[in-house]
Amino acid sequence: MKHSKIACRLILYFSAALLLFALIVGGAFTFLSARHTMELRRQDLQGRAETIAKTVYGFLSGTAKPMNGEHSGKGQGKASGGNPLHGTGFGAYMRFLDDIAMADVWVVDSNSKTITPGSEHSDVIEYEELPEDGEAVIDEALNGSISFSESFSDVLGERTLSVGVPIRQDDTAEPVGAVLLHTPVQGISDAVSDGLWLLLLSVLAALLLAVPAAVLLSLKFTKPLNRMKDTAVRLADGDFSAVNALRQNDEIGELAATMDLLAVRLKDASQESSRLEQMRRDFISNVSHELRTPVTVLRGSLEAITDGIITEPAQIQEYQQQMLRESLHLQRLVDDLLELTRLQNADFRIEKAPLELRQLAEDVRRSARRLAEPKGVVLHLESGPQEFSFTGDYGRLRQMLLVVVDNAIKFSPPDETVSMRLFQQDGEPALSITDHGPGISPEDLPRIFERFRTSGTVENRTGTGLGLPIARQIAVRHGITIQVESRPGNTVFTFLFRSADGE
Repeated sequence: MKHSKIACRLILYFSAALLLFALIVGGAFTFLSARHTMELRRQDLQGRAETIAKTVYGFLSGTAKPMNGEHSGKGQGKASGGNPLHGTGFGAYMRFLDDIAMADVWVVDSNSKTITPGSEHSDVIEYEELPEDGEAVIDEALNGSISFSESFSDVLGERTLSVGVPIRQDDTAEPVGAVLLHTPVQGISDAVSDGLWLLLLSVLAALLLAVPAAVLLSLKFTKPLNRMKDTAVRLADGDFSAVNALRQNDEIGELAATMDLLAVRLKDASQESSRLEQMRRDFISNVSHELRTPVTVLRGSLEAITDGIITEPAQIQEYQQQMLRESLHLQRLVDDLLELTRLQNADFRIEKAPLELRQLAEDVRRSARRLAEPKGVVLHLESGPQEFSFTGDYGRLRQMLLVVVDNAIKFSPPDETVSMRLFQQDGEPALSITDHGPGISPEDLPRIFERFRTSGTVENRTGTGLGLPIARQIAVRHGITIQVESRPGNTVFTFLFRSADGE
Protein backbone atom coordinates (compact mmCIF):
# COMPACT_ATOMS: atom_id res chain seq x y z
CA MET A 1 0.00 0.00 0.00
CA LYS A 2 1.43 3.35 -1.02
CA HIS A 3 1.96 6.06 1.56
CA SER A 4 -1.34 7.58 2.66
CA LYS A 5 -1.50 10.88 4.50
CA ILE A 6 -5.02 10.12 5.68
CA ALA A 7 -3.91 6.78 7.16
CA CYS A 8 -1.06 8.46 9.03
CA ARG A 9 -3.37 11.17 10.30
CA LEU A 10 -6.00 8.68 11.44
CA ILE A 11 -3.38 6.63 13.31
CA LEU A 12 -2.00 9.82 14.86
CA TYR A 13 -5.46 11.07 15.81
CA PHE A 14 -6.50 7.71 17.27
CA SER A 15 -3.28 7.46 19.28
CA ALA A 16 -3.47 11.06 20.50
CA ALA A 17 -7.12 10.60 21.49
CA LEU A 18 -6.33 7.42 23.41
CA LEU A 19 -3.33 8.99 25.15
CA LEU A 20 -5.33 12.07 26.07
CA PHE A 21 -8.12 9.83 27.33
CA ALA A 22 -5.57 7.80 29.34
CA LEU A 23 -4.11 10.95 30.89
CA ILE A 24 -7.53 12.25 31.89
CA VAL A 25 -8.76 8.91 33.16
CA GLY A 26 -5.42 8.17 34.84
CA GLY A 27 -5.39 11.50 36.64
CA ALA A 28 -9.00 11.12 37.75
CA PHE A 29 -8.35 7.51 38.75
CA THR A 30 -5.26 8.44 40.75
CA PHE A 31 -7.02 11.25 42.55
CA LEU A 32 -10.24 9.37 43.29
CA SER A 33 -8.53 6.08 44.08
CA ALA A 34 -6.04 7.68 46.46
CA ARG A 35 -8.79 9.65 48.18
CA HIS A 36 -11.07 6.64 48.43
CA THR A 37 -8.31 4.33 49.63
CA MET A 38 -7.16 6.90 52.17
CA GLU A 39 -10.72 7.32 53.40
CA LEU A 40 -11.13 3.56 53.80
CA ARG A 41 -7.79 3.34 55.58
CA ARG A 42 -8.77 6.14 57.93
CA GLN A 43 -12.07 4.43 58.77
CA ASP A 44 -10.30 1.11 59.34
CA LEU A 45 -7.56 2.75 61.40
CA GLN A 46 -10.11 4.67 63.47
CA GLY A 47 -12.11 1.49 64.10
CA ARG A 48 -9.06 -0.40 65.30
CA ALA A 49 -7.91 2.51 67.45
CA GLU A 50 -11.32 2.78 69.11
CA THR A 51 -11.32 -0.97 69.83
CA ILE A 52 -7.85 -0.72 71.38
CA ALA A 53 -8.98 2.30 73.42
CA LYS A 54 -11.90 0.32 74.84
CA THR A 55 -9.61 -2.58 75.71
CA VAL A 56 -7.11 -0.29 77.41
CA TYR A 57 -9.91 1.30 79.41
CA GLY A 58 -10.96 -2.22 80.45
CA PHE A 59 -7.53 -2.72 81.98
CA LEU A 60 -7.87 0.56 83.79
CA SER A 61 -11.29 -0.27 85.16
CA GLY A 62 -10.41 -3.91 86.00
CA THR A 63 -13.07 -5.30 83.68
CA ALA A 64 -10.59 -6.73 81.15
CA LYS A 65 -9.59 -10.37 81.33
CA PRO A 66 -5.98 -10.86 82.53
CA MET A 67 -3.37 -11.94 79.97
CA ASN A 68 -1.33 -15.16 80.52
CA GLY A 69 1.06 -14.77 83.53
CA GLU A 70 -0.94 -11.92 85.06
CA HIS A 71 -3.44 -11.90 87.99
CA SER A 72 -6.69 -10.08 87.88
CA GLY A 73 -7.94 -7.81 90.55
CA LYS A 74 -9.82 -4.52 90.70
CA GLY A 75 -7.88 -1.54 91.73
CA GLN A 76 -4.56 -3.09 90.90
CA GLY A 77 -4.17 -0.90 87.89
CA LYS A 78 -2.99 1.96 90.02
CA ALA A 79 -0.48 -0.02 92.12
CA SER A 80 2.49 0.18 89.84
CA GLY A 81 4.21 3.44 90.41
CA GLY A 82 0.94 5.37 90.28
CA ASN A 83 0.58 4.93 86.50
CA PRO A 84 -2.93 3.69 85.78
CA LEU A 85 -1.82 2.35 82.38
CA HIS A 86 0.65 -0.05 83.98
CA GLY A 87 -1.89 -2.19 85.84
CA THR A 88 -2.56 -5.90 85.81
CA GLY A 89 -2.39 -7.49 82.38
CA PHE A 90 -1.55 -4.28 80.56
CA GLY A 91 2.14 -5.13 80.08
CA ALA A 92 1.37 -8.45 78.38
CA TYR A 93 -1.28 -6.77 76.26
CA MET A 94 1.18 -4.09 75.10
CA ARG A 95 3.78 -6.71 74.17
CA PHE A 96 1.39 -8.21 71.63
CA LEU A 97 -0.53 -5.08 70.75
CA ASP A 98 1.38 -4.18 67.59
CA ASP A 99 0.86 -7.69 66.26
CA ILE A 100 -2.80 -7.65 67.23
CA ALA A 101 -3.41 -4.22 65.70
CA MET A 102 -1.13 -4.86 62.69
CA ALA A 103 0.19 -1.33 63.18
CA ASP A 104 2.34 0.77 65.50
CA VAL A 105 0.41 1.56 68.68
CA TRP A 106 1.20 4.26 71.23
CA VAL A 107 -0.66 4.62 74.49
CA VAL A 108 -0.52 8.09 76.05
CA ASP A 109 -1.08 8.65 79.78
CA SER A 110 -2.92 11.91 80.40
CA ASN A 111 -1.54 12.27 83.93
CA SER A 112 2.16 11.57 83.49
CA LYS A 113 2.27 12.74 79.86
CA THR A 114 4.20 9.58 78.98
CA ILE A 115 3.94 7.62 75.76
CA THR A 116 4.17 3.84 75.90
CA PRO A 117 4.85 2.25 72.51
CA GLY A 118 3.87 -1.27 71.55
CA SER A 119 6.16 -4.26 71.09
CA GLU A 120 8.17 -2.63 68.30
CA HIS A 121 9.64 -0.13 70.77
CA SER A 122 10.81 -0.86 74.30
CA ASP A 123 11.58 2.67 75.42
CA VAL A 124 9.10 5.25 76.51
CA ILE A 125 8.91 8.15 74.03
CA GLU A 126 9.30 11.64 75.42
CA TYR A 127 7.21 14.58 74.33
CA GLU A 128 10.35 16.38 73.21
CA GLU A 129 10.86 13.77 70.50
CA LEU A 130 7.51 14.48 68.93
CA PRO A 131 7.06 16.87 65.99
CA GLU A 132 5.07 20.03 66.58
CA ASP A 133 2.01 18.76 64.74
CA GLY A 134 2.27 15.45 66.60
CA GLU A 135 1.72 17.13 69.96
CA ALA A 136 -1.42 18.78 68.53
CA VAL A 137 -2.82 15.36 67.58
CA ILE A 138 -2.19 14.02 71.10
CA ASP A 139 -3.70 17.11 72.68
CA GLU A 140 -6.85 16.78 70.58
CA ALA A 141 -7.19 13.11 71.53
CA LEU A 142 -6.70 13.91 75.23
CA ASN A 143 -9.37 16.58 74.86
CA GLY A 144 -11.85 13.97 73.57
CA SER A 145 -11.53 14.49 69.78
CA ILE A 146 -10.49 12.01 67.13
CA SER A 147 -7.81 13.42 64.84
CA PHE A 148 -5.64 12.28 61.94
CA SER A 149 -2.14 13.28 60.93
CA GLU A 150 0.91 12.36 58.84
CA SER A 151 3.30 14.31 61.07
CA PHE A 152 4.79 11.21 62.80
CA SER A 153 6.56 10.05 59.61
CA ASP A 154 9.96 11.43 60.71
CA VAL A 155 9.77 9.73 64.12
CA LEU A 156 8.76 6.36 62.64
CA GLY A 157 11.20 6.57 59.74
CA GLU A 158 8.59 6.19 56.99
CA ARG A 159 5.56 7.96 55.64
CA THR A 160 2.76 7.13 58.07
CA LEU A 161 -0.91 7.86 58.61
CA SER A 162 -1.77 8.31 62.31
CA VAL A 163 -5.02 8.51 64.23
CA GLY A 164 -5.50 9.69 67.81
CA VAL A 165 -8.45 8.29 69.83
CA PRO A 166 -9.30 9.19 73.48
CA ILE A 167 -9.39 6.48 76.17
CA ARG A 168 -12.57 6.88 78.18
CA GLN A 169 -15.58 5.03 79.46
CA ASP A 170 -18.04 6.67 77.07
CA ASP A 171 -18.37 9.76 74.90
CA THR A 172 -19.37 11.91 77.89
CA ALA A 173 -16.52 10.84 80.22
CA GLU A 174 -13.22 12.64 80.64
CA PRO A 175 -10.34 10.91 78.74
CA VAL A 176 -7.73 9.20 80.91
CA GLY A 177 -5.36 8.76 78.05
CA ALA A 178 -5.13 8.37 74.28
CA VAL A 179 -4.33 5.68 71.75
CA LEU A 180 -2.26 6.58 68.69
CA LEU A 181 -2.35 4.12 65.84
CA HIS A 182 0.20 4.47 63.02
CA THR A 183 0.08 2.66 59.66
CA PRO A 184 2.41 3.09 56.68
CA VAL A 185 0.99 5.00 53.69
CA GLN A 186 3.16 2.97 51.33
CA GLY A 187 0.48 0.32 51.02
CA ILE A 188 -1.96 2.94 49.78
CA SER A 189 0.53 4.21 47.19
CA ASP A 190 1.27 0.66 46.08
CA ALA A 191 -2.44 -0.01 45.49
CA VAL A 192 -2.76 3.18 43.42
CA SER A 193 0.40 2.31 41.48
CA ASP A 194 -0.94 -1.15 40.70
CA GLY A 195 -4.12 0.45 39.37
CA LEU A 196 -2.11 2.87 37.22
CA TRP A 197 -0.02 0.04 35.80
CA LEU A 198 -3.20 -1.83 34.94
CA LEU A 199 -4.58 1.28 33.26
CA LEU A 200 -1.32 1.74 31.34
CA LEU A 201 -1.41 -1.84 30.09
CA SER A 202 -5.03 -1.32 29.02
CA VAL A 203 -4.06 1.81 27.08
CA LEU A 204 -1.20 -0.03 25.36
CA ALA A 205 -3.57 -2.85 24.42
CA ALA A 206 -6.05 -0.29 23.11
CA LEU A 207 -3.29 1.34 21.03
CA LEU A 208 -2.37 -2.03 19.55
CA LEU A 209 -6.00 -2.47 18.52
CA ALA A 210 -6.40 1.16 17.40
CA VAL A 211 -3.55 1.11 14.87
CA PRO A 212 -4.98 -1.76 12.75
CA ALA A 213 -8.45 -0.21 13.10
CA ALA A 214 -7.08 3.14 11.87
CA VAL A 215 -5.37 1.41 8.94
CA LEU A 216 -8.58 -0.40 7.94
CA LEU A 217 -10.62 2.75 8.35
CA SER A 218 -8.13 4.75 6.30
CA LEU A 219 -8.31 2.14 3.53
CA LYS A 220 -12.08 2.48 3.51
CA PHE A 221 -11.69 6.24 3.11
CA THR A 222 -8.67 6.44 0.84
CA LYS A 223 -9.67 3.77 -1.69
CA PRO A 224 -12.71 5.68 -3.02
CA LEU A 225 -10.85 8.99 -2.67
CA ASN A 226 -7.95 7.66 -4.77
CA ARG A 227 -10.43 6.45 -7.37
CA MET A 228 -12.09 9.87 -7.46
CA LYS A 229 -8.67 11.52 -7.75
CA ASP A 230 -7.83 9.32 -10.75
CA THR A 231 -11.21 10.16 -12.29
CA ALA A 232 -10.60 13.87 -11.76
CA VAL A 233 -7.18 13.59 -13.43
CA ARG A 234 -8.75 11.84 -16.44
CA LEU A 235 -11.45 14.51 -16.64
CA ALA A 236 -8.77 17.22 -16.49
CA ASP A 237 -7.01 15.48 -19.39
CA GLY A 238 -10.20 15.63 -21.45
CA ASP A 239 -11.36 12.03 -21.00
CA PHE A 240 -15.03 12.75 -20.22
CA SER A 241 -15.94 9.05 -20.31
CA ALA A 242 -14.25 8.58 -16.90
CA VAL A 243 -16.66 7.72 -14.08
CA ASN A 244 -16.22 6.67 -10.45
CA ALA A 245 -19.02 4.07 -10.37
CA LEU A 246 -19.02 4.13 -6.56
CA ARG A 247 -22.08 3.00 -4.64
CA GLN A 248 -21.78 4.21 -1.04
CA ASN A 249 -24.63 5.48 1.09
CA ASP A 250 -22.62 8.32 2.64
CA GLU A 251 -21.06 11.69 1.82
CA ILE A 252 -18.26 10.06 -0.20
CA GLY A 253 -20.85 8.23 -2.30
CA GLU A 254 -22.73 11.51 -2.85
CA LEU A 255 -19.49 13.21 -3.89
CA ALA A 256 -18.69 10.39 -6.32
CA ALA A 257 -22.21 10.56 -7.81
CA THR A 258 -21.86 14.33 -8.20
CA MET A 259 -18.52 13.84 -9.98
CA ASP A 260 -20.12 11.29 -12.31
CA LEU A 261 -22.90 13.78 -13.06
CA LEU A 262 -20.26 16.42 -13.69
CA ALA A 263 -18.48 14.04 -16.10
CA VAL A 264 -21.74 13.57 -18.03
CA ARG A 265 -22.32 17.32 -18.16
CA LEU A 266 -18.74 17.92 -19.29
CA LYS A 267 -19.11 15.26 -21.97
CA ASP A 268 -22.32 16.86 -23.21
CA ALA A 269 -20.72 20.31 -23.09
CA SER A 270 -17.69 19.00 -25.01
CA GLN A 271 -19.89 17.46 -27.66
CA GLU A 272 -21.97 20.61 -27.90
CA SER A 273 -18.80 22.70 -28.11
CA SER A 274 -17.49 20.47 -30.90
CA ARG A 275 -20.82 20.74 -32.70
CA LEU A 276 -20.87 24.52 -32.38
CA GLU A 277 -17.27 24.72 -33.54
CA GLN A 278 -18.12 22.62 -36.58
CA MET A 279 -21.16 24.79 -37.22
CA ARG A 280 -18.99 27.89 -36.97
CA ARG A 281 -16.54 26.47 -39.49
CA ASP A 282 -19.35 25.43 -41.80
CA PHE A 283 -20.96 28.82 -41.39
CA ILE A 284 -17.76 30.67 -42.28
CA SER A 285 -17.20 28.32 -45.22
CA ASN A 286 -20.77 28.71 -46.44
CA VAL A 287 -20.78 32.49 -46.03
CA SER A 288 -17.49 32.73 -47.85
CA HIS A 289 -18.87 30.56 -50.64
CA GLU A 290 -22.15 32.49 -50.85
CA LEU A 291 -20.42 35.87 -50.85
CA ARG A 292 -17.70 34.88 -53.29
CA THR A 293 -20.03 34.48 -56.30
CA PRO A 294 -21.86 37.85 -56.17
CA VAL A 295 -18.68 39.72 -55.24
CA THR A 296 -16.81 38.08 -58.12
CA VAL A 297 -19.59 38.95 -60.59
CA LEU A 298 -19.77 42.55 -59.37
CA ARG A 299 -16.02 42.97 -59.56
CA GLY A 300 -15.77 41.41 -63.03
CA SER A 301 -18.61 43.54 -64.40
CA LEU A 302 -17.20 46.73 -62.92
CA GLU A 303 -13.70 45.98 -64.24
CA ALA A 304 -15.09 45.29 -67.72
CA ILE A 305 -16.96 48.60 -67.76
CA THR A 306 -14.16 50.59 -66.12
CA ASP A 307 -11.43 49.22 -68.42
CA GLY A 308 -13.52 50.01 -71.49
CA ILE A 309 -13.76 46.40 -72.54
CA ILE A 310 -17.53 46.81 -72.82
CA THR A 311 -18.50 49.88 -74.83
CA GLU A 312 -21.81 49.05 -76.46
CA PRO A 313 -24.73 50.66 -74.61
CA ALA A 314 -26.78 47.46 -74.77
CA GLN A 315 -23.94 45.42 -73.24
CA ILE A 316 -23.31 48.05 -70.60
CA GLN A 317 -27.02 47.97 -69.66
CA GLU A 318 -26.91 44.17 -69.51
CA TYR A 319 -23.89 44.28 -67.21
CA GLN A 320 -25.63 46.85 -65.03
CA GLN A 321 -28.70 44.65 -64.76
CA GLN A 322 -26.46 41.74 -63.77
CA MET A 323 -24.74 43.83 -61.08
CA LEU A 324 -28.15 44.95 -59.78
CA ARG A 325 -29.35 41.36 -59.49
CA GLU A 326 -26.18 40.31 -57.68
CA SER A 327 -26.42 43.33 -55.38
CA LEU A 328 -30.01 42.44 -54.50
CA HIS A 329 -28.99 38.83 -53.85
CA LEU A 330 -26.09 40.04 -51.70
CA GLN A 331 -28.38 42.38 -49.78
CA ARG A 332 -30.92 39.60 -49.26
CA LEU A 333 -28.17 37.28 -48.05
CA VAL A 334 -26.85 39.83 -45.55
CA ASP A 335 -30.37 40.67 -44.34
CA ASP A 336 -31.17 36.98 -43.84
CA LEU A 337 -27.93 36.45 -41.93
CA LEU A 338 -28.65 39.38 -39.64
CA GLU A 339 -32.23 38.20 -39.17
CA LEU A 340 -31.12 34.66 -38.29
CA THR A 341 -28.47 35.96 -35.88
CA ARG A 342 -31.01 38.15 -34.08
CA LEU A 343 -33.48 35.27 -33.73
CA GLN A 344 -30.79 32.97 -32.35
CA ASN A 345 -29.85 35.52 -29.69
CA ALA A 346 -31.74 34.68 -26.49
CA ASP A 347 -31.63 38.35 -25.45
CA PHE A 348 -33.50 39.42 -28.59
CA ARG A 349 -37.11 39.78 -27.49
CA ILE A 350 -40.11 39.38 -29.74
CA GLU A 351 -43.40 41.09 -29.00
CA LYS A 352 -46.27 38.67 -28.43
CA ALA A 353 -49.97 39.38 -28.38
CA PRO A 354 -53.21 37.37 -28.76
CA LEU A 355 -54.05 36.68 -32.42
CA GLU A 356 -56.37 34.59 -34.59
CA LEU A 357 -54.57 32.05 -36.79
CA ARG A 358 -57.30 32.08 -39.47
CA GLN A 359 -56.70 35.78 -40.00
CA LEU A 360 -52.93 35.18 -40.11
CA ALA A 361 -53.29 32.37 -42.68
CA GLU A 362 -55.58 34.52 -44.86
CA ASP A 363 -53.04 37.37 -44.75
CA VAL A 364 -50.27 34.97 -45.83
CA ARG A 365 -52.44 33.63 -48.68
CA ARG A 366 -53.15 37.15 -49.99
CA SER A 367 -49.48 38.15 -49.82
CA ALA A 368 -48.26 34.96 -51.56
CA ARG A 369 -50.86 35.22 -54.34
CA ARG A 370 -48.60 37.67 -56.23
CA LEU A 371 -45.76 35.11 -56.15
CA ALA A 372 -48.06 32.33 -57.37
CA GLU A 373 -49.67 34.16 -60.32
CA PRO A 374 -46.68 33.93 -62.77
CA LYS A 375 -46.78 30.10 -62.52
CA GLY A 376 -50.55 29.86 -62.38
CA VAL A 377 -50.35 28.24 -58.93
CA VAL A 378 -53.56 28.45 -56.93
CA LEU A 379 -53.44 29.03 -53.14
CA HIS A 380 -56.28 27.35 -51.25
CA LEU A 381 -57.11 27.90 -47.56
CA GLU A 382 -59.33 25.47 -45.65
CA SER A 383 -60.41 25.96 -42.03
CA GLY A 384 -63.17 24.91 -39.69
CA PRO A 385 -65.73 27.18 -38.03
CA GLN A 386 -64.00 27.22 -34.62
CA GLU A 387 -61.58 29.85 -33.42
CA PHE A 388 -57.86 29.21 -33.65
CA SER A 389 -56.38 31.48 -30.96
CA PHE A 390 -52.69 31.84 -30.26
CA THR A 391 -50.31 34.28 -28.56
CA GLY A 392 -47.32 35.35 -30.59
CA ASP A 393 -45.60 37.95 -32.74
CA TYR A 394 -47.88 38.49 -35.74
CA GLY A 395 -45.14 39.75 -38.04
CA ARG A 396 -42.68 36.94 -37.20
CA LEU A 397 -45.34 34.24 -37.60
CA ARG A 398 -46.35 35.74 -40.95
CA GLN A 399 -42.68 35.66 -42.01
CA MET A 400 -42.37 31.99 -40.93
CA LEU A 401 -45.42 30.90 -42.96
CA LEU A 402 -44.43 32.97 -46.00
CA VAL A 403 -41.04 31.20 -46.14
CA VAL A 404 -42.72 27.79 -46.40
CA VAL A 405 -45.48 28.99 -48.78
CA ASP A 406 -42.85 30.66 -51.00
CA ASN A 407 -40.89 27.36 -51.18
CA ALA A 408 -44.13 25.45 -51.92
CA ILE A 409 -44.93 27.82 -54.81
CA LYS A 410 -41.33 27.73 -56.01
CA PHE A 411 -41.21 23.93 -56.25
CA SER A 412 -44.79 23.37 -57.45
CA PRO A 413 -45.41 22.57 -61.14
CA PRO A 414 -47.27 25.25 -63.13
CA ASP A 415 -51.07 25.45 -62.66
CA GLU A 416 -50.86 23.33 -59.53
CA THR A 417 -52.48 23.94 -56.11
CA VAL A 418 -50.83 24.77 -52.80
CA SER A 419 -53.15 23.94 -49.89
CA MET A 420 -53.25 25.57 -46.48
CA ARG A 421 -55.42 23.85 -43.85
CA LEU A 422 -56.23 24.94 -40.29
CA PHE A 423 -57.40 22.16 -37.96
CA GLN A 424 -57.29 20.92 -34.36
CA GLN A 425 -54.80 18.25 -33.28
CA ASP A 426 -54.95 16.97 -29.70
CA GLY A 427 -56.98 20.04 -28.76
CA GLU A 428 -54.35 22.45 -30.11
CA PRO A 429 -54.36 24.54 -33.31
CA ALA A 430 -52.37 23.20 -36.27
CA LEU A 431 -51.65 24.50 -39.79
CA SER A 432 -50.46 22.38 -42.72
CA ILE A 433 -49.02 23.60 -46.04
CA THR A 434 -49.04 21.05 -48.86
CA ASP A 435 -47.47 21.25 -52.32
CA HIS A 436 -47.26 18.73 -55.16
CA GLY A 437 -43.68 19.30 -56.28
CA PRO A 438 -40.84 16.81 -56.73
CA GLY A 439 -40.53 16.29 -52.96
CA ILE A 440 -37.47 16.16 -50.72
CA SER A 441 -35.14 13.18 -50.84
CA PRO A 442 -34.88 11.08 -47.64
CA GLU A 443 -31.16 11.98 -47.44
CA ASP A 444 -31.85 15.73 -47.49
CA LEU A 445 -34.97 15.71 -45.32
CA PRO A 446 -33.16 15.71 -41.89
CA ARG A 447 -30.94 18.64 -42.99
CA ILE A 448 -33.42 21.06 -44.60
CA PHE A 449 -33.25 23.44 -41.61
CA GLU A 450 -29.46 23.81 -41.78
CA ARG A 451 -28.08 27.15 -42.93
CA PHE A 452 -27.11 27.54 -46.57
CA ARG A 453 -28.69 24.18 -47.35
CA THR A 454 -30.18 24.56 -50.87
CA SER A 455 -31.50 22.04 -53.34
CA GLY A 456 -29.35 23.29 -56.21
CA THR A 457 -32.25 23.02 -58.69
CA VAL A 458 -33.19 25.66 -61.22
CA GLU A 459 -36.28 26.53 -59.17
CA ASN A 460 -34.07 27.58 -56.28
CA ARG A 461 -31.39 29.46 -58.15
CA THR A 462 -32.11 32.69 -56.23
CA GLY A 463 -32.34 31.09 -52.77
CA THR A 464 -29.90 31.92 -49.97
CA GLY A 465 -30.44 28.72 -47.97
CA LEU A 466 -31.45 30.74 -44.89
CA GLY A 467 -35.25 30.82 -45.25
CA LEU A 468 -36.06 27.55 -43.50
CA PRO A 469 -33.47 28.13 -40.70
CA ILE A 470 -35.13 31.52 -40.05
CA ALA A 471 -38.58 29.88 -40.05
CA ARG A 472 -37.37 27.25 -37.60
CA GLN A 473 -35.91 29.87 -35.22
CA ILE A 474 -39.21 31.77 -35.24
CA ALA A 475 -41.01 28.51 -34.44
CA VAL A 476 -38.58 27.75 -31.61
CA ARG A 477 -39.09 31.20 -30.08
CA HIS A 478 -42.87 30.57 -30.08
CA GLY A 479 -42.77 26.94 -28.91
CA ILE A 480 -44.12 25.75 -32.25
CA THR A 481 -43.26 22.27 -33.54
CA ILE A 482 -42.62 21.81 -37.26
CA GLN A 483 -43.22 18.37 -38.79
CA VAL A 484 -42.21 17.59 -42.39
CA GLU A 485 -43.36 14.67 -44.50
CA SER A 486 -42.29 14.35 -48.11
CA ARG A 487 -42.48 11.97 -51.03
CA PRO A 488 -42.41 12.58 -54.78
CA GLY A 489 -45.49 14.63 -55.68
CA ASN A 490 -46.45 15.54 -52.13
CA THR A 491 -44.67 17.55 -49.39
CA VAL A 492 -46.44 18.59 -46.19
CA PHE A 493 -45.18 21.09 -43.59
CA THR A 494 -47.28 20.94 -40.40
CA PHE A 495 -47.06 23.61 -37.71
CA LEU A 496 -48.29 22.58 -34.23
CA PHE A 497 -49.21 25.67 -32.19
CA ARG A 498 -48.88 24.68 -28.52
CA SER A 499 -50.71 26.82 -25.96
CA ALA A 500 -47.52 27.38 -23.90
CA ASP A 501 -45.33 30.27 -25.00
CA GLY A 502 -41.94 29.58 -26.41
CA GLU A 503 -40.26 32.16 -24.19
